[in-house]
Parts: sequence; C-alpha cells; structure tokens
Amino acid sequence: MRHVAQMPKLEEFVIGSAQVTDEGLKYLATSKSLKKISLNGLKQVTAAGIDALKAARPELTVEVR
Repeated sequence: MRHVAQMPKLEEFVIGSAQVTDEGLKYLATSKSLKKISLNGLKQVTAAGIDALKAARPELTVEVR
C-alpha cells in the first residue's frame, strides 16, 4: 500500500478481496490526492482500522461493503 499511497494522481481506489490490513490503511491515509476509497470484502481490516482512516482523513469518502 505504501507505493499506492505515493501515486500523485490517485483520486479513487477500489480494493476488493485483497490482503490489506489496518496497517495498509495507514499508508493510504497519507495519500494527499485520494478522495474516495471503496473497501470490499477485506477480511483483515477491522472497524478500528476504518475508524482510524476516517479520523486521519475526515474529508475522504470511505465506502465499506
């Protein structure tokens, strides 16, 4: 996720069935260009990780499915 977060033109990111963890969400929170993220079926992401992402980036639209 570190490399994804460094993509300067990334505005929307859809993640589904990937090996993403709460730690990976911390990297995505550092992306300055990201405006919307969709998290679909991520088994290793917890509610606490999602809450931390929202707290770090309150302007970011976060969809969880």
